[in-house]
Amino acid sequence: MSPSVAEARRELGQQTMEEYAQTWLPRQRQITECSAAKALASHFKA
Repeated sequence: MSPSVAEARRELGQQTMEEYAQTWLPRQRQITECSAAKALASHFKA
């Protein structure tokens, strides 16, 4: 494997991790908040 390929892969890995942090983490936070809100709503209804 040439060093340029390894370098490109390393950059790609960092980029995908940044994209993962930018897209998935806020989505996960929204999902947890939504599920918590639903649990609270069902708790107050009962």
